[in-house]
Amino acid sequence: MLLPLLIFALAVGTEPPPQISKLQRSLAGYLLLQYNDALRPLGKPIHEQQYADGWRDAAYWLVPEKCYVAIQNAAGHPKEIYSLQIAGDQCPAEYEVAGLHINDPESKIISLLGEPSSRNVEKDYPATLWKYDGRNYTVETMNGRVTSMRVFVMEIDKPSTAVVGFRAEDLRRALASHDYEFLMGKLAGDLEINSNAKSLNFAGAALAQLRDTTSTIAQRLWGQDGLAAALEKDGDPEVELRIRTEGFAGPVWKFPKNTNLKEIAFRWELGGWRIYEVSFREREKAR
Repeated sequence: MLLPLLIFALAVGTEPPPQISKLQRSLAGYLLLQYNDALRPLGKPIHEQQYADGWRDAAYWLVPEKCYVAIQNAAGHPKEIYSLQIAGDQCPAEYEVAGLHINDPESKIISLLGEPSSRNVEKDYPATLWKYDGRNYTVETMNGRVTSMRVFVMEIDKPSTAVVGFRAEDLRRALASHDYEFLMGKLAGDLEINSNAKSLNFAGAALAQLRDTTSTIAQRLWGQDGLAAALEKDGDPEVELRIRTEGFAGPVWKFPKNTNLKEIAFRWELGGWRIYEVSFREREKAR
């Protein structure tokens, strides 16, 4: 039986300041702003709709007939995922938002998040939408239990500092220990790893790609001459600021010219600096 698609649009209007410590960047192993291509392993969408204003909805089965993920692309950004939502009655237990899981009772929502800013019954189906001002997620319930959870990109103030908030040594240790929680918190969804005129992106759910030692991303992070190896031997970087015509873009870690690793660039996203570009130096082809 096909589950009802509970895709809800972003609210339009004046929003309160975001509570940065309570923002969520991932759901079901996917990071916000990953490219649509990361959904290809899930097959064809079970629902897809393009709107006149440029927004797009699509949904895919995570567990056939039992749990799906729905995404939204924003107008002007057709390739990046601006919203992630899961719904169903048998979603994997590891899928969570702010400590909540599908089928949790409403009492747990209040216990973890407090009273919502609003709690309204949906017009088109018998669900209650829970919203929290300043947070980039919502929850839906039916019959007293969580049936759907959604996270979305929220506009926030520009950064007031160029301090990344962690050191190259911290990244080095996280890679060495396979600290996936740290990496999911510091990597941008649209991460690009550039090497020898090739650019790599996440080709599936970011967390699964990091855990899969055979994925191209994992190979470039942990394989021979990958990021982990380069950070171990290429020394500490110098911090520079990347300036563009439209203004300050973000800090860049620049590595010595005689090393394999060239630079790591950062972009401000949902309350923190994220690694969105890792560049290796071009190698001369063997003659």
